Amino acid sequence: MGTVLLAGAGAANLLEKLNTFFGGDFPVWALCSGGICVLVGLVGRLSQKPTYGELLDKHDDAVVISTDRAKAINSMIKVLIFDISTELAVYQSGMRTSFYCHSNEEFMLLSRVSSSPELQKFGRLTYPEKQGSIWKAWDEGETVITGFPEAREAWESKLVEEHGFSRAEVAGMSMQSRSLMAIRVDKLDGTPIGVLVIESVSARGVNSTHLDRIRGLPAWRILVACLATATDHFPAVAHALRSETTTRPVRHRST
Repeated sequence: MGTVLLAGAGAANLLEKLNTFFGGDFPVWALCSGGICVLVGLVGRLSQKPTYGELLDKHDDAVVISTDRAKAINSMIKVLIFDISTELAVYQSGMRTSFYCHSNEEFMLLSRVSSSPELQKFGRLTYPEKQGSIWKAWDEGETVITGFPEAREAWESKLVEEHGFSRAEVAGMSMQSRSLMAIRVDKLDGTPIGVLVIESVSARGVNSTHLDRIRGLPAWRILVACLATATDHFPAVAHALRSETTTRPVRHRST
């Protein structure tokens, strides 16, 4: 507005000088029409909407920021569950530790550590509610299961008959966990956040002793505190995990 007023004052001064120069015969309408064109152009520029390319650039920037933040949260969780695993002496062959968050009636894998590269791979990334030890820990606060069958067929049958899995689901599981503990992570106000699961291929590789010790670990208390402040970003972390091996086409930014 200040610029427009200043321009108006300048135009009035210019008009006076032009009238003097032309002996009072200067065509005022020419200056007025020019001024109108300038004002119309100014209003048009100010009201111009961003182009489609500019909107895409802003979207891409937002995606990059969100992805970077999600990766940072994932790294934080990984470091803390690694510390928990080493303190409990479960960071060894045949064992793994995973953290699942709860969202939209399912549990989503956010991070996993294991000394075995094969067991650290991300297989199934989500589990529905009311299925397996994750749900039991979510519902009851904690659970410990030991002594699962060694024979694969008997192991699969137990999961189907007692833990709510289908035959197709258990057939696709790569790790044959024979013992595990799962503990729910809660905010300070008691609101559930997710579930930490420690599994072993040995019948008593994980037992109630691990459950008794975990709450006294400094890394556990830090994990709970950090997760309580990051819950809004859990879906983005899970999405970033899904996209980790996906190659996305490169789009040239608009100029």
